[in-house]
Amino acid sequence: MANASTTTIASILKEDYRGPVKDLINQSTILLSRLQRVKDGFSGNEIYLPLHKGRNVGTGARAEAAALPTAGYQQWDKALYKTKNIYTTIRLTGQAIASAKSNVGSFLRALDSELQFGAKDLKSNINRQLWHDGSSILTQTGVTGASVNVECQSTKFLKDLVGANIDICNGADGADRGYNKTISSVTDADTFVIDVATTTDVNDVVILKGSRNTAAWGTALEMWGLEALISASNPGNGITDTIGGITRVGNAWWQSNVLGNSAVVRPLTLDLMQQAFDQSEIEGSSVPGLILTNHACKRRYASLLVADKRYPPGGEITLDGGYKALEFNSVPLVADKDASLTLTPQVLQSMYFIDMAALKLLVLKDFGWLDEDGDVLKFVTGYDMWEAVYGAYLQLAITNPPACTVLKDIDEAA
Repeated sequence: MANASTTTIASILKEDYRGPVKDLINQSTILLSRLQRVKDGFSGNEIYLPLHKGRNVGTGARAEAAALPTAGYQQWDKALYKTKNIYTTIRLTGQAIASAKSNVGSFLRALDSELQFGAKDLKSNINRQLWHDGSSILTQTGVTGASVNVECQSTKFLKDLVGANIDICNGADGADRGYNKTISSVTDADTFVIDVATTTDVNDVVILKGSRNTAAWGTALEMWGLEALISASNPGNGITDTIGGITRVGNAWWQSNVLGNSAVVRPLTLDLMQQAFDQSEIEGSSVPGLILTNHACKRRYASLLVADKRYPPGGEITLDGGYKALEFNSVPLVADKDASLTLTPQVLQSMYFIDMAALKLLVLKDFGWLDEDGDVLKFVTGYDMWEAVYGAYLQLAITNPPACTVLKDIDEAA
């Protein structure tokens, strides 16, 4: 390329980076890489998915010459899902574009770095959403008295957000506890620093600014994740939306299997894992195809295998994509670094036994540049800047909750 301009740079973004960035995001997390994608059947950003919730009851034994069973029928319902909008934005100054005319190679190396790290950031954000409950919560705060040093449950999802704008809200209704603050630094595992002092309490939460409508707190703007989908309850943390528009209260057929211990952690055992595995088959007529957890619970399982002399020869197996896994009942058990609970990001204390046929990734628009007007780079009004937005319209959906089981209250330190 002998020269650089907004036209040539837009062409590079569109032709050279669209595919690689998309593949990097789609294939770089175990759950995202294995999900079945649904791309047809949308009306606007909504899609109905058919649900089989009951069998034909017109069957049964009868005495000789007795009346035959009354005719029945298969029982069906439908879930309504809406896709969520996920974006990442890059900006190029006019000066950067001008400098590319004299040093194209240097400019392209800088652009490549920006896009690669941007894709990594987007992947991390999406993977967090796939684990959480749609509430956009990054962490829950502690008690902070008019200070720029904010105590929280964990800075796991904040440490890469220095410079980002956040809202600190009441977790129940989204009320202002510190709107539009900027993270100045992250000092340790449970403290971060903001630009303007604020007062917080234990019921307050941290979200990225704009990732949830504080005036309509009950509506989820992020995708549903495993914490919301593989559950026997409606979503929490102030969300009034229900999964697929169907309440789980009184609808056992729309509930996943939850094997808990009343929030009291207990040591992991092979028998507990077998119970969870069996429950999917008993309630959902399906055998799990993937077990997801965090590294602490994976280590607990590995220690059981060692003690029982059942550790696989050579240790872990390698799945397609390079993911490392142990096996349980010949099903891969994989740890994910982003696996966590929404309010306590440093812990999970759970294993998800998943029938992958029960989960669908709804794709209204797959990852790509937002260039419906024909322009990848767009002038930022009032600034000597050009902007490109990379995004997708997605939703994680469940169609057969009883086919999935969550084993909870695992002692991660035992």
